[in-house]
Amino acid sequence: MYFLYLNSPESASYNVAFTVKIVSKLNEDALRKAFQKLIDNNESLRTTYYIRDGEPVQEVHGYKEIFFEITDAQDLADEDLKNKVEAVYKVPFNLEKGPVFKVHLFRTNEDNFVMLIKMHHICSDGWSIGIMLNQLKQFYEDEISGIKTFVSESKNYSEYIKNQKALIDSEGGMKLWSYWKNELNNEIPILDLPVDLTRPAIQKYNGSTEYFFLDKDAVDKLKKLSQAEGTTLFVSLLTAFQILIHKYSGQDEILTGTPTAGRNKAEFEKIVGYFINPVVIRGHYNDDKSFKDVLREIKQKVLGAIAHQDFPFQLIVERLLKKRDPSRSPIFQTFFGLQKVPKGKEIQELVVPGNTGARVNWRSLELESFDIAQQEGQFDLIMEFFEGDNLFTGVIKYNSDLFYHERIKRMCGHFKELLNSILDNPEYKISELQILSGDENKFLLSD
Repeated sequence: MYFLYLNSPESASYNVAFTVKIVSKLNEDALRKAFQKLIDNNESLRTTYYIRDGEPVQEVHGYKEIFFEITDAQDLADEDLKNKVEAVYKVPFNLEKGPVFKVHLFRTNEDNFVMLIKMHHICSDGWSIGIMLNQLKQFYEDEISGIKTFVSESKNYSEYIKNQKALIDSEGGMKLWSYWKNELNNEIPILDLPVDLTRPAIQKYNGSTEYFFLDKDAVDKLKKLSQAEGTTLFVSLLTAFQILIHKYSGQDEILTGTPTAGRNKAEFEKIVGYFINPVVIRGHYNDDKSFKDVLREIKQKVLGAIAHQDFPFQLIVERLLKKRDPSRSPIFQTFFGLQKVPKGKEIQELVVPGNTGARVNWRSLELESFDIAQQEGQFDLIMEFFEGDNLFTGVIKYNSDLFYHERIKRMCGHFKELLNSILDNPEYKISELQILSGDENKFLLSD
């Protein structure tokens, strides 16, 4: 992550944000103190990074004052406010000087705010956001009530680093490396998707986001199909995504990255930090295979990847690639995830994208969802899904140096058509599975 920052320090593609409306009376000083407790309690949020003697170093500061900024936004219309929040979110971090964690409040009137919690991905991940929000809620209540509570960590993030280093050098680490070496050591195909713009010689990480929604009935049917085949919704959606990429590219071998939580030990479950470790799923496709055929194959690939997930992906890149292509992400150019939202209905309702108007009560605060498009261009394409109580949201994050928005919008529709075709008959050959709507077929073939 630090290497990528040094490669493109002006990029905001690894900025992570949590945004929400505060639609009740707010004690601003209590909130500031609650955030100060949050960074006092989590060493990753008060860490900076720099090069010493040619090696990257983390410096954990004993104390770091919270960056807490209030902006008057009372004169801004809704669209202008959203644009303002997005503009602040996109300001890059300085990892050497810090801070790597910032809080921005936009006052819309006396009792209403938009809150932007912004951090660099190097200090946090999706799991961490749930931990932070739970702690923040408790700390704010403590400040309001005058009760002093300390939420202790079982271990610090540095303990995780020591644990990982010990694993790499162990016999178990050698077995993990042997698996990935065998899985990836023959020729690694480069994905060549049809693009709208000339690929830059050096990847610039500019990105944008498109949302789409899956019908709950279709998701329920896909869950039943997955269960009948002895697998999970994640594997079925990943297989469908790789089939879509196969149809778009015409390539038979598809490599897709997917995140693992990296928290296999209980002592790491409550630590804020960057634990995600990507694994590679290698799919082999030809038009004579059926969806069920490739589903069974991908199931085995996923099981193998999960069993060997602890070997750091960056070491795989270092050991397998003699030379990196600066125009592409290494090994895989597409990424897929079915995100587990943090436990607890209160947080779940706020983090599912597209859940417009969702409200939750944090005792002393009333919160409402506030979506912004998060800029991510780390890969050519990222497809993610989030499941809420009444909403199943799909997100395509794409490299805007390669694709126009219109193409990505059509791709969302093609994925939905593909799922419908799979559900119509999972025994269909890949060549028989449709991605075009009836109107698109008519336009392309007749009109």
